[in-house]
Amino acid sequence: MRILHKIKSFLKKKHLIASLTSKPIKKIFWYRDSYEDMLKFKRQQFNTRVAVLGSSPAKWAVDSEFATINRCTNWATAPQSIIDDFRVLKNYHSYLNKDGYVLLFFSHCRALMSDYGDASHFRKYHYILHPILNPFYDEKVYSQLRSEIDYPIYHAIKHPFMILKSFIKFDLLKRIPSNVLKNKMSDIDLEKDSERWMNGWKKEFGKNSFITPLNPNVKDSIEFNKKIILEIAKFCKDRDLQLVFVIPPITNILKKCFSEEFTKEALYNLMAPACNKFNIRILDYLNDREFQESSLFFNSFFLNKRGRKIFTKRLFEDLGLV
Repeated sequence: MRILHKIKSFLKKKHLIASLTSKPIKKIFWYRDSYEDMLKFKRQQFNTRVAVLGSSPAKWAVDSEFATINRCTNWATAPQSIIDDFRVLKNYHSYLNKDGYVLLFFSHCRALMSDYGDASHFRKYHYILHPILNPFYDEKVYSQLRSEIDYPIYHAIKHPFMILKSFIKFDLLKRIPSNVLKNKMSDIDLEKDSERWMNGWKKEFGKNSFITPLNPNVKDSIEFNKKIILEIAKFCKDRDLQLVFVIPPITNILKKCFSEEFTKEALYNLMAPACNKFNIRILDYLNDREFQESSLFFNSFFLNKRGRKIFTKRLFEDLGLV
């Protein structure tokens, strides 16, 4: 018994020391960038009136300060498929008040992904979702992830130069890309950035994925997502939640990479069945004149700090919530 007591005492002291030494690490950009998508789900509050669902564009579209004041929570993570949105909604919908808004964000490529079939994608959902909603749940993965989040000092000891580099570059020199007030990219840089996005998507979904008529794999994914969106719409209706579809702005340079035919097929036709059946409202900012300036973005795709503030205010005005 004495030996057992000593072991427990040692472990308590070890965790206490690890917790105290981890506090400064939790404040640096590396930690926030690695785990904020998970940690924000532990800060949920009841009687929230707006929830945002989506992937990277939605994650960078909403100003956090404005959202907090207006009881809005952002459930978008990067990356996140539409069926992942549904899993998150199932897990956290009870935090929304009656007649609360669910804003489901769409971008050109969301429909091309049906569901991620690899365990690595679902690692973050070990921390976010109830195990029954995670198709790849593993208790060992969960324990390891909790250790990383609670005691990042262990990770810092293994990778000290990576942590130091992150601190100097992002915290000390204040070079956090998403927090800029003006896009630092030239038109040439934006062209290269949009080309990089397109090459990445072509690699992920196939080179012919953006050419109409669409290839069978892409068509299957779109049809799959149409059904999921219908399920999300019914789920919201049954719980007196107001579902709204949102198409956020992107730069003109990236937008011109997608043909009108592809945009119609993979974006607007994707939403059509749910809109027709459940009379769902669409807030479309893709061609909105207020967001045509590339200065509102920090690359060719995502809104920067200034852009987020302007967009979030406009979004809430259009919802009638300001």
